[in-house]
Amino acid sequence: MPKIFISHSSKDAVLVERFSEFLQMGMNLHQNDIFCTSMQGTLPTGEDFITAIKNSMAECKATIFLLTEAYMDSPFCLAELGAAWALGQTICQGCKGQQSTGMGFAWFFI
Repeated sequence: MPKIFISHSSKDAVLVERFSEFLQMGMNLHQNDIFCTSMQGTLPTGEDFITAIKNSMAECKATIFLLTEAYMDSPFCLAELGAAWALGQTICQGCKGQQSTGMGFAWFFI
């Protein structure tokens, strides 16, 4: 069972891949500890993806939201945000944006 659910826009696939690698290396997590729809093999072929996402979010201990412009423009992503809140998940947010030192993340923990 995955421990962490990563909510992201499919338009940010490169970003989420790098972030997933960071979690695996930096937190000693394995790929099967992370539920992320952009990772190969996460969604079973032929299964209703909405049900798979819903069930995985409910089973995970924490949800990380990679908030980007593409994320905020996606009704589906915003629905995931609301679902995690309604489930009482531990929520972590990573916001991608322009900072004085270049591209970076700001982390907020709720």
